[in-house]
Amino acid sequence: MSNTTKEITEGGWCSDPLIDLQLSWDTQDPDISVCLQKTVLVWAPCGFLWLLAPIQGWRIYKTEGKSISYSLLNILRLVLAGGVGLLALGDLGYWSTRDHDTVDILDPVLRALTMLLVIVIIQGERLKGFRSSGLLWVFWSIFLLSSIPRLYSQIRREYLYPSLHRTELISNTLTWLIVLVQWTLGFVLDSEPLYQGTDEAKVGDRPSPELTATFPSRLLFNWFNSLAWTGYKRSITEDDLGDLHPRDRSDTVAPLFNSFWEPKLKLARLEKRDKPEASYGAGADSVKIEPGSTDKARASLSVFGPLVKCFGLKFLTGSFLKLIHDLLVFASPILLRRIIIFSETDEPTWRGVVYATSLLLFALVQSILLSQYFYQMYLIGMWSKSSLISAIYRKSLRVSSSAKKDTTSGEIVNLMSVDCQRIADMTPYVNMLWSAPLQIGVSMYMLYQVLGPSVFAGLAVMIVLIPVNGVIAAVTRKLHLKLMKQKDVRVKKMNELLQGMKILKLYAWEKSFMNEVDIIRNKELSIMLKMAYLSAGTSFIWSCAPFVVSLVTFATYVLSSEDNVLDSQKAFTSLALFNILRFPLSMLPFMITSAVQASVSIKRINKFMRSGELDTETIKKFESKDKEIAVKVTNASFNWEESPVKEDDKTKVNGSDKKNGEAKVNGETKSEDDERTKMLNGSGDMEKEKEKEIFKLSNLNISIKTGSLCAIVGSVGSGKSSFLSALLGEMDKTDGEVELAGKIAYVSQQAWIQNATLKKNITFGKKLEENLYNKVISDCALKSDLEILPGGDSTEIGEKGINLSGGQKQRVAIARAVYYDADLYLLDDPLSAVDSHVGKHIFDNVIGPTGSLAGKTRLLVTHGVTFLPQVDQIIVFKNGSVSESGTYRELLAQKGAFAEFLVQYLSDQEEDPEMEKIKTELEQQLGREEYVRQLSRVRTESENRDLTKRRGSDQSTNSAGTASVHSLSPKKSVSPLKSPGKPAEDKTKHQQYKDEKAETGQVSWRIYLIYFQNMGYLLFSACVMLYALYQTFTACGSIWLSHWADSTLPFVSNSTLDDLRSKNGTLVDIYLGVYGGLGFSQAFGAIFASLLLYLSTLSGAKALHQKMLIRIMHSPMSFFDTTPQGRIINRFSKDVDVLDTTMPMILRGWITCLLQVVATFLVIMYTTPPAILFISIVLVGYYFVQRVYVASSRQLKRLESVSKSPIYSHFGETIGGASVIRAYGLQNLFISESQLRVDQNHKASFLGIIGNRWLAIRLETVGNAIIFAAALFAVLARENLSAGLVGLSVSFALQVTQTLNWLVRMASDVETNIVAVERLEEYSQLAVEDDWDREETAPNKNWPEKGQITLEKYSTRYREGLDLVIKDISVDFKGGERVGIVGRTGAGKSSLTLALFRIIEPSSGSIKIDGVDVSKLGLHNLRSRITIIPQDPVLFSGTLRHNLDPFKQYDDSALWEALKHSHLFDFVTGLAAGLDHEVNEGGENLSVGQRQLICLARALLRKTKILVLDEATAAVDLETDDIIQNTIRTEFDGCTIITIAHRLNTILDYDRVLVLSEGSVAELDSPKTLMNKEGSIFRDMCKDAGLA
Repeated sequence: MSNTTKEITEGGWCSDPLIDLQLSWDTQDPDISVCLQKTVLVWAPCGFLWLLAPIQGWRIYKTEGKSISYSLLNILRLVLAGGVGLLALGDLGYWSTRDHDTVDILDPVLRALTMLLVIVIIQGERLKGFRSSGLLWVFWSIFLLSSIPRLYSQIRREYLYPSLHRTELISNTLTWLIVLVQWTLGFVLDSEPLYQGTDEAKVGDRPSPELTATFPSRLLFNWFNSLAWTGYKRSITEDDLGDLHPRDRSDTVAPLFNSFWEPKLKLARLEKRDKPEASYGAGADSVKIEPGSTDKARASLSVFGPLVKCFGLKFLTGSFLKLIHDLLVFASPILLRRIIIFSETDEPTWRGVVYATSLLLFALVQSILLSQYFYQMYLIGMWSKSSLISAIYRKSLRVSSSAKKDTTSGEIVNLMSVDCQRIADMTPYVNMLWSAPLQIGVSMYMLYQVLGPSVFAGLAVMIVLIPVNGVIAAVTRKLHLKLMKQKDVRVKKMNELLQGMKILKLYAWEKSFMNEVDIIRNKELSIMLKMAYLSAGTSFIWSCAPFVVSLVTFATYVLSSEDNVLDSQKAFTSLALFNILRFPLSMLPFMITSAVQASVSIKRINKFMRSGELDTETIKKFESKDKEIAVKVTNASFNWEESPVKEDDKTKVNGSDKKNGEAKVNGETKSEDDERTKMLNGSGDMEKEKEKEIFKLSNLNISIKTGSLCAIVGSVGSGKSSFLSALLGEMDKTDGEVELAGKIAYVSQQAWIQNATLKKNITFGKKLEENLYNKVISDCALKSDLEILPGGDSTEIGEKGINLSGGQKQRVAIARAVYYDADLYLLDDPLSAVDSHVGKHIFDNVIGPTGSLAGKTRLLVTHGVTFLPQVDQIIVFKNGSVSESGTYRELLAQKGAFAEFLVQYLSDQEEDPEMEKIKTELEQQLGREEYVRQLSRVRTESENRDLTKRRGSDQSTNSAGTASVHSLSPKKSVSPLKSPGKPAEDKTKHQQYKDEKAETGQVSWRIYLIYFQNMGYLLFSACVMLYALYQTFTACGSIWLSHWADSTLPFVSNSTLDDLRSKNGTLVDIYLGVYGGLGFSQAFGAIFASLLLYLSTLSGAKALHQKMLIRIMHSPMSFFDTTPQGRIINRFSKDVDVLDTTMPMILRGWITCLLQVVATFLVIMYTTPPAILFISIVLVGYYFVQRVYVASSRQLKRLESVSKSPIYSHFGETIGGASVIRAYGLQNLFISESQLRVDQNHKASFLGIIGNRWLAIRLETVGNAIIFAAALFAVLARENLSAGLVGLSVSFALQVTQTLNWLVRMASDVETNIVAVERLEEYSQLAVEDDWDREETAPNKNWPEKGQITLEKYSTRYREGLDLVIKDISVDFKGGERVGIVGRTGAGKSSLTLALFRIIEPSSGSIKIDGVDVSKLGLHNLRSRITIIPQDPVLFSGTLRHNLDPFKQYDDSALWEALKHSHLFDFVTGLAAGLDHEVNEGGENLSVGQRQLICLARALLRKTKILVLDEATAAVDLETDDIIQNTIRTEFDGCTIITIAHRLNTILDYDRVLVLSEGSVAELDSPKTLMNKEGSIFRDMCKDAGLA
């Protein structure tokens, strides 16, 4: 007996030993001692409950108040617990009257007290709304299991000794039955609690099934059954998904993350601009520049710390489960050893059954622990992803203008879609960083116990592999960084390309930009090719490592001593340990790689999160609107902060002061030519360039009374828009004070429109007030628009307002501001984009003294002077400061900058009769002579304008993201509007975007064939063959080992074997040689199979991407009008990434697992044929489970993919309107919307994770049954099996659980990820435009020579199923004629120009140019021969040269000539890099006017016989308009010019005017004739504009 046993016996505790081996082990009829029954078997469950009760008590205490009323279930639980307690008290009474030991009394007392604790817990949980108790269910489970041996022992003794007293047997039997009932009740859910407090709000209409799941259901994921079954019977739809558990929602986890993140942000003070400080050392000349005080806090700012603080405790809980699981893993080799020993000895059969059963029980516990561990880790991953996406989104709403320049929207989308996902994916495997070394350490220790010091030889091999893995990880990290960078560049380029698609088509530039994407993609592929070679090398190492370790260990063992014989027990126990070793050894390099990728992702996120933020404290805002002064600016100065100049950064725009063709540099006078040469070659002082570039507002002292209307005027670049940006906090305040009173509404110069209904765009998060809403619609002149929109105000507006005209967008923006009912209105030239008569209506009804905003404080930036006499105050800006301020009369009398501004304006508006009154008034104030002199000077200057002075406010505003952000979103072709009064037939009629297609059902075999075809059938087949050889060699190696252990040779008789032994003395050399040869063969099979797989998958990814790119570029504009950009980008980013990086790993896993399962079953069937029947039955269950799972998982993956696009679309939209959102103070509303979209995505992804765990539990149960079968049949058939075959069978069976699990998961992953191929293939089958080039109909080089355009009964629509937008038009434009096209909104003006370029195709009729039917030409043949200057000037990132001439068709002299005629010559020569000046994404570092002039330069370069102006000057100021009109008149003299007129005065000198109405010709004649014609539509329009 042990010491412990003796002490317990001698102390009067028990009358028999605690452990009696003679009784329980060394016998044919086993039993256990009474002492063990009444101590350990009672203490275990009771101790468990008492240990965890305080933790459960704390949980109950912390839970918000919500109680469950008494129900039959909880009453029954209380009664049954009381019953067990009463039985315990009965036992106590029974033993107290008889001779007894201490344990006889202690046992019932402990049970009675524990039942009292159970009653307290049941009551506590009921009062706090716990519908299922996990703690009590586990307690009942342990109690039940631990009572079975006791009950068995008592029944056995009753059978052997019938005369014994039966009281205790009856008591224990009743107790066990009651506990069984209690355990069963754990599967039933209690009544719903009566919710109190705020918890009810957290539960949606379709609560998560997890909320109503019992603890056993959560443990085994049974609550997923209904969805799995639904997915098997039919395709799962979004309606089948329940809401997220309140615990998992973004509005739960994001605030938790922010509570740890925000304090770090405050410490880093990202909104402050700390300057370096100089400190003086001991030496006289020693000066040290030290970083600012917050630099260290900024440098250490990382999202990792807050994530750890948020979810660390949950992570540790999961890690504890992983630890227990890892330790239980080693039970298998121990039990395997016992089974092999059992097969070699004559131990009692019941022991073998115990070994087999123990193998099953340990495996089942491992399965549950591992599934719960992964569940916990996946939850943490999902929470981390939600928190990070929310944090990135929040950051994007407050990032400063300079930081915006360093990070493009495409890069931020990649942070959300790729980096956050990578961190989430990494979370479940982080514990492998300690788990792998632990498993390796324990394995090595156990191997030492089996093989002795020989194991150190294997350890040496592992140590050698560590630096190899380190080198691989380092190289992988570098390549991965490069790959991510290239992916960012490609996504950015695609983003830009899609935004500018209309321009690419109009200019026929698709090929050039496709080539750019191809170049980036090829760089990406070359990096992936290097990674493929590296991966093949790592496959060799991973395959070799476990084998080389086992080979070296076995070789050292058998060769070190003749006494060391490798028998079955040692061989297969070691092999089982080596198999355990294989997983951490293979996972460790993968883990290191994944950890590296995750660390790269965290660094990328940190870099963005450390970027500067807007300082919200610079502007003091007061809620009170009763203050006398609404806007007070005192001695304030502002500038546009500049991002640090990097060495490789090109300098930005600057100007140089020149006079009389000379420039002064460092005091020396140089000729203009010398200076220009220097500028073009990129020389010049970078810092000085930068200083000149930063625009500043200086010494502003402004006071605006509450309720007044204040106009902000000044020449272009004077700082008007910048002033509004400064008031909004977008500029960096360097000095002074700013105070604003009341709520703010803001209308930007270029309207920002959401992808939502028109109504939602106007209400903008506010509750609908019908009367106010209708008044706003009327005041903002939107009534007529609602009539022609297909769904009225329920019409969905596309991304960036693509189905609205520029004027409509601006009126919607104004309506939004009016509906917001603010106190202070900042209006940045909102009337410039609307027709003059509409502008007058809006001023009179909204902005002006009699408008709906009368009594509100209004700051109106304007270039129009007709409204100025009606304003209360005018502030005149000049060169970034206020030059004058006062009323209209006061400023006229001062004869200063305001009078100069009016003269400049009037010089551009000579033909406008409405100006006569202002002219007369101005002439009276200045005097006739002075007025004429100033007018003459202004006109002279306008001919030689130096545009470098005009970078000021417009460019700066762009940098701040107020106006220019919209230039990133060029206006796409206007979608058709239905005729008035026609009701919408259904929702899709006024739905701008088609819903994203989500395939249903099983992925078609056609998709697999398409993928294999793109991969290359031969290459992929060779890869599969090599993997089959690899698996064959692996199985043969194990079979060979069984022969070695049994000292036999395959196909060799015993007599031959004896002869060999007598000749050689030993067969060790043969055994070792063949074993080594088989091992190295499998390693070489692995390396070449892996290489071929990566090469074939890369080939497939390349081909599919290329096909999709070609189709997208050939798609008609109607596709882009009905498809959100985020949806297309999602395919080019996430889906392409799946094919690039995910599919190779998944395919490799699936092929190897499939072949391994086949090999395992063949080996088991070969060794234990009776197992075939059992395995066949089990495999039927396996097949059913995996079919149910795959069907559900596939559709969940599809739903997850579809729900990703809205996240990124909404984000892109937010980036575009960040300044507007901030101005209205609606950040929280948009953050909530983003979080809702993330949650919508997580509904599908979370259920996908649960499905994964649901499958694991069931598959591992199948696998465990196979292990049990193999072990049991090996035990029962030991007389017919050698020890080697027993070891082989069971060791292979031990691998089957994991392999089966991985096989189904890999098969599912293949099917769910092949959806990426399906999605790419969908876009590879898009309908395309006509051919780009047609050689057979290509016109001659000089076509068109005359420029004559003839439309014959021409009709067109935007796409099939929609109404005609041009109806039966027949007109003839003569060569060289200038024609203006006018009409009300929706008349078909833009549609006509799009028809000319064949952006939309004819429904009937034809368009002929110089007699050639354009429908017979290739699209590029046509589009490259006519030129357009579009309304929205679109530029692309790259050099200025690339923006002018992407095909490199022209030499520099032609480019400079075009720049000269477009008045950009001086501006470009003033740039350090000249033509190689880098243009930011969307042209952000250029003003709107400069961008439009670059579009003019493009037109001048092509100089075709036909020029189309599509409202080209609608969004620019009058000064730029004047330049463009003058250039067109002179440079395009003799060309056919077609102008869609926005400002009617620009076409009054044209030859003819075409008036359109509802898609038909209403009038066509000279402007003069139409002006004089009574009832003319054109005349009425001119009257409205004040021109007649």
